[in-house]
Amino acid sequence: MKNGEQGPRAGQPVRKRILYFAPSRTHSESLFGVLGSVPGTVRSRENGETAFRRNDVTLRFVLRQDAVEAHEALHHGYYNAVVLDLRTMSGPSARLEDHFEKTMRLLDLMDAEHDVELRYGFHRILALISGRDSARVDDLIRRLGSRGIGHVLRDPSVCYLDPGCSRLPAPADFGKLVADELVRMTTVGKKGSRALCASGGGITGLYFEMGALKCLSDCLPPGAMNAFDLYFGISAGAVLAGILANGYSMDEFMAAIAGHPCERVPNVDLSLLRVAHVNLASLAMPFENALRGLATTIRDVLGGKGNPSFSSLFLDYSDLLAAPFQADGYEKMLRYMFTRPGATNDFRKLHRRLFIGATDQDAREHVLFGEPGFDSVPVSRAIQASLSINPAFASTKIGERYYVDGAVTRTSNFTEAIRKGPT
Repeated sequence: MKNGEQGPRAGQPVRKRILYFAPSRTHSESLFGVLGSVPGTVRSRENGETAFRRNDVTLRFVLRQDAVEAHEALHHGYYNAVVLDLRTMSGPSARLEDHFEKTMRLLDLMDAEHDVELRYGFHRILALISGRDSARVDDLIRRLGSRGIGHVLRDPSVCYLDPGCSRLPAPADFGKLVADELVRMTTVGKKGSRALCASGGGITGLYFEMGALKCLSDCLPPGAMNAFDLYFGISAGAVLAGILANGYSMDEFMAAIAGHPCERVPNVDLSLLRVAHVNLASLAMPFENALRGLATTIRDVLGGKGNPSFSSLFLDYSDLLAAPFQADGYEKMLRYMFTRPGATNDFRKLHRRLFIGATDQDAREHVLFGEPGFDSVPVSRAIQASLSINPAFASTKIGERYYVDGAVTRTSNFTEAIRKGPT
């Protein structure tokens, strides 16, 4: 356990630590007051922090009023839940917009966390909100929902001067709602979706990931590798993600690589030294351009236009540096597999959601095939684009854009997976 906390023993209450972000002491005094007035709830102090025991669960609140300090607190300790207090208190300083902007600042800091291990799940955040303007409060609640906040409670006990807000009989009723919601959030298991993210690594990475996924498959029940809710793949990982999302097993694919194909999976040869992988067009065109440039250079010299500079020669003959391979052969093999009975080469028809990461060569931006607007591309073609590892492989043209290896702009799509809900 972190921070020296002991695990619960039989007969002892379960302790849950709550990070409480409030804009002022007035807010914390108000919330602690209503929580303490709930029948059956006992208020106490533990290590300088306010705690409430309800039934067999103790909720200990750690108060922070600054967004940066609250974000740092998440890095230095474990919190079972986060409470954001956006309620409007009475008095001249009651400014809902200011409170909301401070809260957005904290959410921005949490959302910008690049380390997956340090990211805090927004489904474990409870927002408390109230205000004089019902329409405005409704809009702010929608904005919180769009950020992925999992729980929002509106406090009718402080929504004074708002005729559209039905008050609760007593503030303690709202305190009971908050306490019960926090107990439920921190003690009841959440059934979330699951995602498999396969990253790149070239041919070596493909073999490594196959071994890792085979071991995982052996540890899980039969069919579990094909039962993830979402699949993400980049570069070499795109091949494996596409295969698993289509219902194939690691055993089938590895057997085909070992020279034991079946009706569903053809013989798989990952060697680059095959005619199908050689980019003949890109090899022929540079020499043709070079010969044309040589003729121009000789003509200029004989015509008295002077000797060419080093920079002009470099630019004229840089066309010789062309990608020697293309991923068409791999695409053809995948297309065969994905058009067998029970499989599909259409992102929109897959039973499990699949996302393939590639890089837009000109924009230098990461593209997620399988997303709306990028889901009409055949799955095999998207994987070919993600496999186009520069400078070995030529870029893949899809529509009017050229795509290369997805690992150029992103090594994995863990962050995208988190955004889409898996826990």
